[in-house]
Order: sequence, then C-alpha cells, then structure tokens
Amino acid sequence: MKRYFYLPCLLACACMLLASCLNSDDEEIILYDDAAITGFTLGNLTQKNPSTGVSTILAGSVYKMGIDQINFKIYNRDSLPVGTDVSSVTVTVTTSNGSAVTVRSLQDSTRYEYYGTTLAVDFTVPRIFRVYASDGSYHRDYEVTLNVKNAQTTDFWTARADTTLLAGFDHMRILSVDTTLVVFGAKSDFTTICTSLDGGNTWTEESTKLDADAWKSAVVRGDSIYTLSNNQLFFSKDGKQWSSLPNSWNLKQLVGAGTKELFALTTDSTLKASMNSLDQWTDEVIDGSVDADSVKSWLMLDAVSCVSFPYTSMANTDYMLMAGNNGTRSVVWRKISSYGTPGNTGKWVCIPAESINNYLLPLQSRLSLVYQNGSVLAVGQSTPVYVSTDQGITWRVNTSYTLPIEMQSATADANGVIWGVSADDATGKVWRGSLY
Repeated sequence: MKRYFYLPCLLACACMLLASCLNSDDEEIILYDDAAITGFTLGNLTQKNPSTGVSTILAGSVYKMGIDQINFKIYNRDSLPVGTDVSSVTVTVTTSNGSAVTVRSLQDSTRYEYYGTTLAVDFTVPRIFRVYASDGSYHRDYEVTLNVKNAQTTDFWTARADTTLLAGFDHMRILSVDTTLVVFGAKSDFTTICTSLDGGNTWTEESTKLDADAWKSAVVRGDSIYTLSNNQLFFSKDGKQWSSLPNSWNLKQLVGAGTKELFALTTDSTLKASMNSLDQWTDEVIDGSVDADSVKSWLMLDAVSCVSFPYTSMANTDYMLMAGNNGTRSVVWRKISSYGTPGNTGKWVCIPAESINNYLLPLQSRLSLVYQNGSVLAVGQSTPVYVSTDQGITWRVNTSYTLPIEMQSATADANGVIWGVSADDATGKVWRGSLY
C-alpha cells in the first residue's frame, strides 16, 4: 500500500526531533525558507518499436528536461521516441537547499507522496511535483510533462538553431562520438572542425586546421575519430585534441569502420584495413569471382560512405556496406566480418547491379549511409531518402524520411538518432531525425 504524508506536519516533526537530539556543542543545523527544483533527469525507459514490436531500453538521461522557473513547468525538449512507455518512470530530482520533494496523488489531489528515486511515476498525464522549504514555511508546485512522439502526426526531422559557424562550407561531414557531434567543414584550402556537446544547439570552432580533403576521410571507430591530412593519419577522442602518425601505407582516403576494423582506399585503388594497431594495415580480401580490372574500377569511388551494424544471424559479427560512385553508376560493396575466429574477417563482395533490379541506388554526387531500425538510409544530393531493408540489394524511396532541405552529410548516434547538416553562404543548420 502506498503511504501518503502531509508534508508540513512531517517537516515540523523532523525539526523537533533534530532540536531534541542536538547537544549544545553539536553543529548548527541551518533551515531555509525557499524551495526550487534545479534538475530533473529521467531514468531508463522502455520503448517498443511499433514497426517490429521489439522492446529496447533507452537511457532517459539523453532526453534533457527543461525547467521553466517563471511558469514552473518541466518538460523534455526533444520528444521521446514513438512507443516509449511513460506509465512507470523513475526520475532523479535535484533541489535547492535540500528542499523535500513530493508528487501529487492521481487519486486524491489533496495528497502528496514523498518522492524517492526508486518510486516509479505514471507520466501518461502531466504530474505535479511539489517541493517544500527545509523549514516547512514555503512550497512550490511544478507541472511535469513527458512528450512522446506520434508517428502519424510528427515529422521525422526537427531543426536545431541556425549557426554561422557552419556557414559557407563547400563540403561537410558530420560524425557522432560518445556524446559529441563533430562537423568537418571544408573550404578551398583547408578543413575546419566544429564540435557540439548539446545536441547541435551550440557549436565551438576548434583550433586544429586540416587540409582541404580531410573531411572526406573523417570516420568514427569506437570512441575515436580518424582522418587523413597532409599525408598524416590523425586521430582524436573528442575532435579537440589530435595526435598523428605518418601515412606509410599509401592511404588515399579512410572510408569507414566496423566494431574493430578501420578501412581505407589506397592511391592504387586497393582496400586496406587496420584492426589491432594503427601502424599495421593489411590488404582486404575481395571476392574472387570478380576480375582484377573490375575490382579496380569498382573501387575508384567518389562520394564514398560506409556503414556498419550488427549481423543478427551470428554473434560478434558486423555487416558492412560501402557505397560510392565510380563516375558511371553507384557501386555497393558488402562484407560480413566475424570476430569470433581470429584471422577470418570475411571478404568484400560487390552487390551486382542486375538489369532486372528496378530498385538500384541512384548515382549520387554526395552520399551518407546511415543505419536505423534494421534499415540502411542513403542520404544523397536531393531530398528523397532511399532505404534498403535487404542489406543493400534494393533501394526504395521512403517518404517518411524525406529531407526538409538538401543536406551535405548525415550520421546516426549511439541512440539511433540521425543528425544531418545543411549550409548556405550565411548560415548552417543541424537537423535531428527520429521516429522511433
């Protein structure tokens, strides 16, 4: 049975007990006459994908809660994904001066339950959280609302604030590492790095400047960012501090990464990988059914992008897709890397562009491959987004993902949220994409 308390009485009793327990030489207990909620963080959430029925656990702390101290309202700035269960949610509440926290009963509006971090709250309707001053003389009510997306009524893309820092770039690439968004922006003679720690709302231009082609090689593996610049292999944890190694392996462009592997095209159009150490690069195995001339032609790629995702049929295995254009058509390669058997990480196979396939990936002059909810999205030079649900064999336009404006680059973070960037001469814009 839940127990409810009338807080003023409870606080008064606590004060009397404190007073009776104190001796003359004990420390002074200071009580305050003000109260406020200063922080509100969601615990783990359960979300059921309406398309697949699969339930996953989301880190609620990712969804930042805004606190309006004028109107006394608390709400999530970004709506929770479709299918998120908010009927039983734990939260961590931070208050000023040790204010006591209570939540109003849904059954009796005159009763308030003392709130502890283990108490799950039903947020299917707005809830009232009341905080009491430690001396019991004052209280303040906050209305807390959790917003959940509705797939039928909510657009996939939402815009972040415009920023002049991302304006005027000829090319851009956006990456996500840990909780940081990183944009590589290229002009005619150099590449600038900009970072955001708050989901694309504010940006900082970093001091490191790379060559004009460094944006092409910018990729993430694990918790690190990699790129090539001035014939050096650069790497960083946060996009701010960089280290480098000489490029002794004729690497032309980094193209992507799996869980453990880092991939690069060489100046003679071969494909290499590094797994155990950045100073060790080995030739990748290519499907033997493809002749050498075709392999070289199909690896002379521009607008190249690579995406990796778990291969659910086998444990400890990545499925990788690499795509680009060779001047004639889009070329799609795939590789299944199983890390359970040392030295056997699979081979690259070119997915054939059969004439009977009416759903080939169109030729792209700009391309980002992004994995979300079991599908691979191809964000290119126009607003339609092509989606493959069969690991890169067929690509169909899916209007649910249609871009609000042509974007230069897109990526997905660890929570499955897609981030895109667009720019003109005056401003740059960051877009957040999420349905589920």
